[in-house]
Amino acid sequence: MKGKSIHKKVLQAILSISLAFGVVISLAAVSQFYMQRRSIQKANSAYAENLSKEVREQLTGLNRQVAENLTAVYGNIVDENFKAVRELAESLAGYTGELYADMAGNGIPVMAETPPDDRVGYMPGASRELLAGELSRVSGVREYIKTLAQYSPDNLDVLDIYVVTDSGMCLDGTGKSYEGEYAELRDSEWYVNAKETKAPYWAKAFVGAATGIRKITCGVPFYDKDGVFRGVAAVDLAVEHLYDTALSTRSDQVEHALLLDGNGEMMVNPDNYSLDGTDIAEGVHIRDDGFLSFVKIPETDWTLCMVFRFDMVQKTTESIGGIIEENSRTVGELMNAAISRSILFFVLILAAGCLLVVFASRKLTKGLVDPINRLTKEVAVIGSGDLDHKIEGLHTGDEIGQLADAFNHMTGELKSYIANLAAVTAEKERIGAELTVATQIQASMLPCIFPAFPERKEI
Repeated sequence: MKGKSIHKKVLQAILSISLAFGVVISLAAVSQFYMQRRSIQKANSAYAENLSKEVREQLTGLNRQVAENLTAVYGNIVDENFKAVRELAESLAGYTGELYADMAGNGIPVMAETPPDDRVGYMPGASRELLAGELSRVSGVREYIKTLAQYSPDNLDVLDIYVVTDSGMCLDGTGKSYEGEYAELRDSEWYVNAKETKAPYWAKAFVGAATGIRKITCGVPFYDKDGVFRGVAAVDLAVEHLYDTALSTRSDQVEHALLLDGNGEMMVNPDNYSLDGTDIAEGVHIRDDGFLSFVKIPETDWTLCMVFRFDMVQKTTESIGGIIEENSRTVGELMNAAISRSILFFVLILAAGCLLVVFASRKLTKGLVDPINRLTKEVAVIGSGDLDHKIEGLHTGDEIGQLADAFNHMTGELKSYIANLAAVTAEKERIGAELTVATQIQASMLPCIFPAFPERKEI
């Protein structure tokens, strides 16, 4: 049975070892590639998530700051509105007090010569006849009101300016006649507290008895030259007007603007927004439906609350988050493409390496086997009996060259051995021939009759 040649064995061994090594290297490299890809993907996802979280926090912080700043701006606007109303009431109180300056004592003398004035509202206990003298002194306040820039007879439902005397009169800038008993204004919160505190007083929102309009009133007391309390100058600011001007903040960001009194009770809340369970301390608070920003109004010590829509922040965050995710996805795709190209490049290199190994293996096995094949042929010539044949040219410097030299030496030794053997054999044949001749001579000298002496019976 013919076995595999050395060439095939060596080639198979080299290719097997190379293939095994290549497979191991390939598995290790591909495994490393995929591990790197997973690691990079994980790091990329973590980076995108952290970046989204950081952006969300930054946006939340930024929107908190915007909410706080915007609330402060509108708080200043509201405060300036209130200051303007208070200064207007102070101006009217100052002028009215000057009109009372010449009135000494607590009583006001009746001046019958003064005609009745039906453009004055008389509260319970007051009458034209009883207050004619006082009216003659202070009736000029109505003309003064008309000179005020803020006064408009066509817009009294927005801003109303008037004086209420302690004697029971109400004077305004209109030429309107008041028939019948006028509403009692001296029991109003703004009147009572301005009288008691002797300072400007802001009454929280209420519905006016005479107008039926929801309003905020600032009352400022005035006195005569002896410091006797004579009444209160009042300015009514309609809540709707306040909301439509200073608090008109509806936009994509601002959902509601609310005004709370010093006790935290709602005064301005046109949309009936609920603050139940909400801390109304000054600053920005976060609820599920948005940011709530509170700021104190210095003029009144009331609180302005602005509600900012949280969904706008969410939309912005989601938009930026989407951009980050898209960029992360793009980076991942580029990374996968780069890794795929790297794997393909590695496979191509591996294939080229395999071809190179095959070529190198063939060259190597050829370099190993060709001298052996030649040696086989040379030995066959010697084996055919040609002991004079010399193996030449196999100076490979390895065991094959040594084997060729050994065969040359063996043939020389074998040739000498055969020559010696032939000489010994020839000598033995010569001696044998001589012994044979001597034997024949000796044999011929002996008698060949048997028995030798027939006549001798005893022998």
